[in-house]
Amino acid sequence: MKSISLKTLAVLLLFTFLLALRFKLFHDRQNSEAKADNQVLENEKVDEINPDIHEEQKPEVGERLEMSELTEIYEQRRLHVGKMCREHQSEIEERYTARWPEKNWDTFVGKADILEKTDQGFLWCKVPKAASESWTTLFINRWFRPKSHLLMWKQQVYLHSRWQPKYRTAPYMKKISKTHFNFVTVRHPFERILSAYRDKFFLNGNAKFEQEKVQRWYGMYGKTILNKYRKTEPTEEKYKKAPTFREFVEYLVELPISKFDDHWKPMYMQCMPCHIQYRVIARLETLARDSEHILQSIGVSSRLPKSHTTQGKTTDNLVSTYYSQINKDLLNKLYNLYKFDFLLFNFTATEYESFVQES
Repeated sequence: MKSISLKTLAVLLLFTFLLALRFKLFHDRQNSEAKADNQVLENEKVDEINPDIHEEQKPEVGERLEMSELTEIYEQRRLHVGKMCREHQSEIEERYTARWPEKNWDTFVGKADILEKTDQGFLWCKVPKAASESWTTLFINRWFRPKSHLLMWKQQVYLHSRWQPKYRTAPYMKKISKTHFNFVTVRHPFERILSAYRDKFFLNGNAKFEQEKVQRWYGMYGKTILNKYRKTEPTEEKYKKAPTFREFVEYLVELPISKFDDHWKPMYMQCMPCHIQYRVIARLETLARDSEHILQSIGVSSRLPKSHTTQGKTTDNLVSTYYSQINKDLLNKLYNLYKFDFLLFNFTATEYESFVQES
């Protein structure tokens, strides 16, 4: 046998080295991608903009339910909405017509403020001040991570632009509401209004964007409210360029619904629950459990981050402090404004009657 020449041996060694190097690079890349995927999953639980704003929401103690029990709960919520819609259709239609005179009962559904994730096959009706920031944070971190550095309102605008339904026509909206998984998160109307008031007219920290926000909302609404509804000058400094809660409520109950900002627009006008049978109607008080079910349904493994942007949790004590500024007559007017949010989503106002002034 002829001995292998040095040249041939060198070629073999070089080939072996290149093969080993290629294997090592492939192995390292696999490890790197696995680490990146794990990091994405971890980051989906955190808001990168401000870690103090969001925390992972844990399921409530004792709220682990079987799938059959959850299915029954969501079915009962749907049935209740349907029952209320049938019983009050004429008055709901009257209110819709006052807002959109060019539409009729069959075409009102085209006004639903829903977002469509086409490739995942799901719809979300975004209700401001009902976990909308939490859902936006999760969706941005999951599908549009390069945009996660943006301020929240810019993230929401971007998400709207990317998930606009293909057509905002009644036929198309009816079609996708039946073929897509869909959900909405609702919140007690009086608590939601208080949250919007505190969030928009007052600082939530000392960041520059918070100061700009307060100035912007004073210009859009605050100045008008003060000019029309301020009877006596409040002693507290924070109300110098912001309405009191009473002034804000007086403004709301006299405002035409067509001029309502989305943050205080009734939920039934935003999501058209009489026209869209939402697969899951999540409630803020059971959101850990409800969101877990929703995320499983749309194939997302992370949990919903919980927002604390509005100066802390809305406690009973906080609610009573603000609602004690208004009287029973004003509370009744506010209830009438959000009457169908109460009826359709099965909320009550009884507790609030003990907070307000008699006259």
